[in-house]
Amino acid sequence: MGKFNPNSTFTGSVGNLSIYNVRGLDKPVVRTKGGPTKRQIKTKPSFAATRRNNSEFGGRAKITRQVMDALRPLKYLGDYNIAGPLNSLFIPIQALDTESEHGQRSIELSKNPGLMQGFNLNRRTPFNTIIANPLEYTLSKETLMGAVTIPALIPGVNFFVPGNYSWYKFIAVFGIIQDMFYDPKGYVNKAGKEVRWSFCKFRETDHNHPHSPYLPALHR
Repeated sequence: MGKFNPNSTFTGSVGNLSIYNVRGLDKPVVRTKGGPTKRQIKTKPSFAATRRNNSEFGGRAKITRQVMDALRPLKYLGDYNIAGPLNSLFIPIQALDTESEHGQRSIELSKNPGLMQGFNLNRRTPFNTIIANPLEYTLSKETLMGAVTIPALIPGVNFFVPGNYSWYKFIAVFGIIQDMFYDPKGYVNKAGKEVRWSFCKFRETDHNHPHSPYLPALHR
């Protein structure tokens, strides 16, 4: 895959080339067309491994979509497309399923929630470069309630505001992420049903993303 660096912002197709933009890159990306057809991938024995990989990728895509939906209130803060990195993050979680065969392995985040710790929405200014101290949190699956505790912040000591901003606030998001299990028709939740992301209806309230008031960045 090459990178196209023209003086214009042209994207689209030219002959056997596809030119498109990727969030997080300042240059268009060029890719050649071609490869096997969908029918060949679905039917040819030589693509059996590809079918298994595609099946598991689809399962990871469904749990990735759940996470991205929960993070939607913070999407504007991101400086790159998090879909691919999130999908890759679930590969080692999927590999922990040693009972199912390749192509049918589950993604059980509930058994390994710590594997997502440290995931950043921003590459230029990761969260730990803004707040030096670790955050504490409590979470109850029974009551579907949680709390995040932010330490006392001292500008220039354990709190570093990126850019020239005078005010800041914190937003915490809460979402229900369901484990994904293989089904011949596609990955489903433990009950054997397609995930519908029912908590999305609360997006316009503070139930799933409480936030602090705006605070002065230079206050001591």
